[in-house]
Amino acid sequence: MNNFKSKSNEARRRFSPEENPGLSGRHSENRMPVPDCVHPGWAGNTESLLASIVESSSDAIIGKDLDGTILSWNGAAEEIYGYSKEEIIGQNITILAPEEKKDEIQEILENIRRGRKVDLIETLRMRKDKGIIKVSLRVSPIRSSNGQIVGASTLARDISERDQMKKELEASQRELSKRVLEVDCLLKISKLTSDIERPLDKTLQGIVDLIPGLWLNPGGVGIRLRVENLIFESGGFMKSSMVQSGMIYSGKSSIGLIEVHYHNTGESKGTGIPELKGRRIIDTLSRSIGKYFERMKMVESLKETQIRLITEQVALKRKNQALKEVLDQIERDKVQLKHRFNMNIQKVIMPILSGLKASDKRHLGKHILFLEEALQNITSGVLGVPEDKLNRLTPREVEICNYIRNGMSTKEIAEMLRLSHQTVSKQRAIIRRKLEISNKKINMSSFIRGLEKSDKTSQ
Repeated sequence: MNNFKSKSNEARRRFSPEENPGLSGRHSENRMPVPDCVHPGWAGNTESLLASIVESSSDAIIGKDLDGTILSWNGAAEEIYGYSKEEIIGQNITILAPEEKKDEIQEILENIRRGRKVDLIETLRMRKDKGIIKVSLRVSPIRSSNGQIVGASTLARDISERDQMKKELEASQRELSKRVLEVDCLLKISKLTSDIERPLDKTLQGIVDLIPGLWLNPGGVGIRLRVENLIFESGGFMKSSMVQSGMIYSGKSSIGLIEVHYHNTGESKGTGIPELKGRRIIDTLSRSIGKYFERMKMVESLKETQIRLITEQVALKRKNQALKEVLDQIERDKVQLKHRFNMNIQKVIMPILSGLKASDKRHLGKHILFLEEALQNITSGVLGVPEDKLNRLTPREVEICNYIRNGMSTKEIAEMLRLSHQTVSKQRAIIRRKLEISNKKINMSSFIRGLEKSDKTSQ
């Protein structure tokens, strides 16, 4: 303490007007000459006015000799560095410098001795509590009235807060750049997943190729995506011991896994993983891929349903066509049946009725028997003689066919129809020719019955 007091007293003595007349008077630079702008009412109290201005400054103002001994110290200096005037006056200015900056102070003093100002440098200084702060300095030489350099004045401003704000701003800008990068990449991924016509495997590979772009250094990560039985990897993929992964879900079911492999290329800190960023990105991608997979499964299901409906529609159309053909055939059969029925009435029943009217009592029973049998054949769908052959015969020939079918001889037929034996024989010959019975040995009764069986089979 005694040593500090002696240094302080020596400093005051060296800068007193008595010891150094050159520093006294109106124009002494260390006492600051009275400016012309000072109000005339304050001219007699200039030193008090200037001292008040220095003391009220928000910047630290420090006066020191050429050896660096501190001679003056304002309130702002006390606030910035933590030393009171009593503690700091008489100390060397190097007390405010961290060890690595002490040589810098000597360089500044050397510049001052040579009459050179030190304009606005940013450097580090040390507070009383050993805390390091960043300051901007402007150091100027102090001259006596005869122009001799006798000391230096330092104007210091604490820019730690400003520097911290600058760092925070730069960090925010970097983070904003990352976010912009992420949003751009996620938009591209979203565009890929919105294209439902694009094949599933090509979309998933496209997503994997885009994912590294979510990092500032895409080469620092490798991506592997597993979805069901499919595996997709980013270009030049290499495994790493530093891996983050996330499960991919479709509904409540796990359908795959996404892996981010980190390499020592700036994306990982030392041997650590950028946990927060990686986790956030992986969770976002997992949800996005899961939703895309659900959407594609839904689209696939809709396509399958659509194909099934089209197939069923085609099948139904074919069935309707087939049903229409069946109904049309039924209508044709009804028309044909009506035609055949009418033809049988005209060619079979009516001749029998005519014969019945003209017959005598002897043959009445046979006519009735023929009529009953003919009616049974018509109602059962059997016409006796097939239609194509029946159309060739006249009603009389049909009548004779029915008699022949029932086993009547030429004589019996002649008596029934009141025709001559010769006429019936001619009729039989004509019937043979029309029915294409070339072999005279063929029994006509058996032949006609055979035609009936053939007609039944075809129906």
